[in-house]
Amino acid sequence: MSEIKDNTNLQKLENDVESLSKLGELLDSLGIEFDHQFLATLRTETFQFVTLADKFNAAFSQHGWIATEDISTKLMEKALEIFHSRGLVESEKYLCESFDDDYFALHSHRMKALWVWKNSERENLLRLAFEDHKNQRYHASTPVVLAQIDGLAFDINKNTFFNHKKSSLILENSVAAHETGLNTLSKISGKPRTKTQSNPIRFPYRHGILHGRDLAYANRAVSTKSFFALFAMRPWALRCQQSELSRQQGLDYEEIPGFTPGDLLQSIIQEMLKS
Repeated sequence: MSEIKDNTNLQKLENDVESLSKLGELLDSLGIEFDHQFLATLRTETFQFVTLADKFNAAFSQHGWIATEDISTKLMEKALEIFHSRGLVESEKYLCESFDDDYFALHSHRMKALWVWKNSERENLLRLAFEDHKNQRYHASTPVVLAQIDGLAFDINKNTFFNHKKSSLILENSVAAHETGLNTLSKISGKPRTKTQSNPIRFPYRHGILHGRDLAYANRAVSTKSFFALFAMRPWALRCQQSELSRQQGLDYEEIPGFTPGDLLQSIIQEMLKS
């Protein structure tokens, strides 16, 4: 399995920092002052950044949290620090607490970059779900968000999010759509839940929740993870969106394995190109 740090964009970042190092050596040879301490700090921080997503997924992806292009590096760093010092429960508590009004406002606004999402009823449903979440009505917020995950996936990819074998959830040079990212969430959240149970769960099992098998799903962790999963779809959906736009324009486009553009995405782009 490849690692996120093997992403060519991240490798380029590392190479750029190494080029700065060589520039520093050249400037030294010319008697020109160069801040080597700054460079040393930059190299350390770059390495930490490049490897951060892999470390985050290794710790959290099986529990419902993944690294994405949009998630704050500070949030991931702090969550990992707590995970290693105080354990999973406390680190998940921190991640849940980070999901506040500001976080929701930022990430719900970013969703507007998706043409199938912008100005749709999904925006209103998500706002209502967040109000439920804030007021601890997790029994209401969770199924609404899970439904929007499914709907968004179908509008973009003409397939459910919760069947990883049919969805195009793995992309090259992606953080969110790395095989340890969205694909992992899809595998776990889409597991069959064939027995009715009242034991509390901490993962948003779509089938168990929406089909009335997992009855004790109404908690902060499950609701927050549902929102995080929805927002994690954005970088993947943007790539699919751009691929379909380029295809309809007759340009070179990214061929995404398993990607069949949804009817809504196709029709929106067709209307855009007519105007």
